[in-house]
Amino acid sequence: MNLEFLRNLSHKFIVAGLLALYYWSIVFIVITGFGLKVFKQRLTELFLISVLGISVIIIGCFLLNILTNLTIIADSIKVGESVKDKDVLKQNIQKQRYTYYGSVFLLPSLLVSFLFLGDYLTLNKKEIYWSETLLN
Repeated sequence: MNLEFLRNLSHKFIVAGLLALYYWSIVFIVITGFGLKVFKQRLTELFLISVLGISVIIIGCFLLNILTNLTIIADSIKVGESVKDKDVLKQNIQKQRYTYYGSVFLLPSLLVSFLFLGDYLTLNKKEIYWSETLLN
């Protein structure tokens, strides 16, 4: 397997894990702060176990990323390779920056709105259920 591919893949897993941890924290804070009834289970235990699992994945990918980066650096020093073209690198950084800003600012607001919508729909279903049971 190519070392650069492995490094990029581990970097993507790290970013995905950090975003999952960020979004799950927002979900937990909104649910507990506003008293939303989204899950039937105890949310605190589910939150702690999932944070632990996501953290283990992030740490493992982080160590893999460090190892592959050190290997790539050592191989490039030995062979004497040069760095890629700076213009292409700047374009990639700008694309990644827009994606990052979109994922950090836009998605949490959508997530919170879906949580409130889910709570509203759940309360409506409960009202309909209890009104039907009272009428019968």
